Order: sequence, then C-alpha cells, then structure tokens
Amino acid sequence: MRPKNNDKKLVSLVWFLVSLFISSFLSAVGLFLSLWVIVPATTLSLFPLAVGAPEISPWLVGINAIARMLTIFRRQQGWFCNTSLVCSLLALSLSLIPLLQFPAANTRITAEVQAVLGADYLAAVPQIEQAQRRQQPFILADAFRGIPRPGSSHE
Repeated sequence: MRPKNNDKKLVSLVWFLVSLFISSFLSAVGLFLSLWVIVPATTLSLFPLAVGAPEISPWLVGINAIARMLTIFRRQQGWFCNTSLVCSLLALSLSLIPLLQFPAANTRITAEVQAVLGADYLAAVPQIEQAQRRQQPFILADAFRGIPRPGSSHE
C-alpha cells in the first residue's frame, strides 16, 4: 500500500498537467480561430472559418481572456508557458479587431443608407414596425445570449 503523501503528490502532478494543458489548449485554439479574423479564405472549405471568426469575436475575446488569465499565473514556469502567454495575447488582440472596427463600419453604412434612400427614409415605415426595431445596431449581450425573437402564434 502506498503512503498518503504519494497520493497527494500524484494528485498535485495531475492537477498541474491538466491546468497547463487547459491554458495551452485554450491559447492554441483561440489563436487559430482569431487568425481567421485577418486571414482570407483561400478555398471554399476554409470559407466558414473566415466568415465565422469575426461573427464570434466576442466569444473569442472571452476565450482568449480566460486563456491569458490562466497562463499569466504560470509565467515563471518556463518557455512553454511564456509561448502560451504570447499566443493568448496575440489572439486577444486579433479577436478585438472586429469589435473595434464596428463603430466606423456602422457610421459608414448609416451614411450610405441615407445617401441611397434619403435622410428621412424611416418616415415610410409604419410606427408599429419602427417600435419593433432594435434600439442599437450591436448589443454585446445579444452576442452571447442570441437575438430575442418576437413572440408569434406559431410557437
């Protein structure tokens, strides 16, 4: 029968390896997905990654922030942890790009819609339908919980 001290050491070793694996895995996956924010799709099979990565960038920011927080505590434990830290920091900055570009893109699309449809283009839309419009074009919480659907008689 093994002494209890060896069991504690074994549990500590397993916990250390799992925590190291989780932070490194999150850093690697986060960097891979975040790279598709700036990398164009070269084939049709890679197209979902190039389109989907900017769409899920709020989720990627969360994943990369968690990976960075898990890795930052292991910074002194060697080059592997330092590499994971750099990967998670690079991935975090890449995944923030779509969120930082949104205000400028929204301003440009609003100006273009007004140029094409006229400044008072919402006057032709009934008040009932205007009340159902979103208050803001982008709501961060809706990126995580989904866009709520209005109730209908088919549900």
